[in-house]
Amino acid sequence: MKMSVRSRIVIVAAIPLLGFLFNKVVFTVSKSKVEHAFETVERASALTDNSRELSGALATMRIRTRDFAKQPGQDQIRAFETAHTIAVKALATIEASVGGMEQPKLAVMQGQLSEIAASFADLAHRQESLGYTDSQGTRARMIKTANAVERIIHDDLSWVETNDAHRLLTSLLTMRRFESEYRLTRSALPQSEFFFEFDNFNALLGSITAAEAMKAHLGTQVRDYKDTFAEWIAIVGKVEPLIASIEFDIERITDRKSTRLNSSHVALSRMPSSA
Repeated sequence: MKMSVRSRIVIVAAIPLLGFLFNKVVFTVSKSKVEHAFETVERASALTDNSRELSGALATMRIRTRDFAKQPGQDQIRAFETAHTIAVKALATIEASVGGMEQPKLAVMQGQLSEIAASFADLAHRQESLGYTDSQGTRARMIKTANAVERIIHDDLSWVETNDAHRLLTSLLTMRRFESEYRLTRSALPQSEFFFEFDNFNALLGSITAAEAMKAHLGTQVRDYKDTFAEWIAIVGKVEPLIASIEFDIERITDRKSTRLNSSHVALSRMPSSA
């Protein structure tokens, strides 16, 4: 079938237009692919940055917990709380970035962060009751009761045999040495040695010649010292499990983070390249 001259002219005129439209479609699709690729890369980059920030915050929380257990103070508390806030914010950003099925799993990690904060608050409360310095808490009362025993030996028992007073004072100083060693090391040996020496002190006190009322008063004071030390041990016994619990929860979050975020990176890389 022969085409008219008019039809041929129309077709020839339409070819450039069709080419332009085709190029525009290709350009639009390519642009969409590029924009999506950039978006995927940006999301992956943001995920990596927040993952790194979360890891750093968790490491800081672990270090501050250990430092606080050894040398408690408000500076350590503030440093821990700052790191915890960073960790919560980073995890929330990650949770918003990945979406989908990963969100409930990341919500579990948020719950673990809350548990860590509660455990550290309990730890701070117990450490405060022990005392941050020699003038605070149970530590101050131990010093006070031990000083009271020493003062009685020096002043109120000044009339007893010098050798007896010396033996009592030596026994008291031995108890104080074991007390100090236990507070530094928190090991079982100085703890048991302290109570052994307490019994030795009472045996010495019973063997000396002195007014019974004065001996009873000294016995009461040294028992107060022993009871305060026992209170310290009891509180420390609750502190150690809290530290272990915080470190365990941090380790669990670290393990979960590595698993979940690696899978999220894979999911981002596999996302379709077209809108």
